[in-house]
Amino acid sequence: MASKQLTLTETLSGDRVLTAAEFANYGVIDFTPGAARNVDLPAGSAALAGQRIIIRNAAQTTHTITLRLTSGGSTVATIDQNESAEVLCHGTVAPTFTAVVMKVGAT
Repeated sequence: MASKQLTLTETLSGDRVLTAAEFANYGVIDFTPGAARNVDLPAGSAALAGQRIIIRNAAQTTHTITLRLTSGGSTVATIDQNESAEVLCHGTVAPTFTAVVMKVGAT
């Protein structure tokens, strides 16, 4: 699998559904939520198996992003302000997506 270099930067004015093409093509997605938002992942598939993406929460205040399985399913991760999650697709094997959240250390 080739390294993905593309970054998508987007302000979220509402909940968002990621497409399979976005998950496959972008290496990093920077979301700036205007309030707490849900981001639904695409359906797991053989084509996405092994694909990874970094999703960053660039909120200027304490808005969280909740990553969910497709169509408002179970929560995969909650990303707080200025934190990121590395999300991995397992294809069609349950769980279809897992995430590791990179927390911001206390100062």
